[in-house]
Amino acid sequence: MHFYVLDVETANREASSVCQIGIVEVANGEVIKRWSIFVDPNGPFEYHNVRVHGITEKDVVDAEYFSSYYPLLKSLLSHQYVVQHTNFDQMAIDQSCLKYDLEMLPIKWVDSSRMAHKLWPEYKDCGYGLKALAEIFDIEFKAHDACEDATATAEIVIKTLVHHEMTIESLYHLQLGEAKTIRFENQKLTYKPNPDGPYFGKNICFTGILNSSRKDAMARASALGFRITDRVNFYTHFLVLGKPKRQQHGQKLIKANKLIEMKAPITLLNEAEFLALLEGAES
Repeated sequence: MHFYVLDVETANREASSVCQIGIVEVANGEVIKRWSIFVDPNGPFEYHNVRVHGITEKDVVDAEYFSSYYPLLKSLLSHQYVVQHTNFDQMAIDQSCLKYDLEMLPIKWVDSSRMAHKLWPEYKDCGYGLKALAEIFDIEFKAHDACEDATATAEIVIKTLVHHEMTIESLYHLQLGEAKTIRFENQKLTYKPNPDGPYFGKNICFTGILNSSRKDAMARASALGFRITDRVNFYTHFLVLGKPKRQQHGQKLIKANKLIEMKAPITLLNEAEFLALLEGAES
């Protein structure tokens, strides 16, 4: 059992305004190392954020920008399993990389909040916030300190993996393979990515009208491992473009192009290119 846990605090409403990074390393079921790093957010501290975590300009007066800590993060976390509690931390790290024109870190993210929803349904009435889970597992910590939050998250994940006889690898694949329900033509369609497919771990979105059946196209994509999504975001890998339908096509394409300008790894495919991709993988 080896993985890292990462938590961030931000100075303002921008996810890229990271002012503290907490990292915990777990090996053989124990926390073996912790890092607490103050970061100059290169932006203002807003009242709401300061009220939550208590970090101010004085705490980061000797700190460097995120870019100075990037080599450490890259050396520690590249191609590693990294746990976060909700996906805010991933968004903050990725947007900080964009802010400083840095390559996004190749991290295998695991969400401990989603883990708790899936594996501890008996606690749904208590909620799955970090503080609530820590109370359930009798874990004491100082909330909203990034290193303390990361440590508490690590202990929750360790207890969960031991109790359910799982590994961090199996938890990661469980989350990647979760079924996704989307709305299409006033229907709810559910697709579960094939974990043995060559595109497992990749997200694909469709817009516009296809000459072939979009339902069949989504089913074929899911069989190849794709996770079908109905929104374009920074974690979309492929956007398939059919014929425009009202303004929906334009909105998704405009958003994709904006994200591509921000170095999001989105590939645009027309229907013929998409079908060729499917046929090549299926053969």
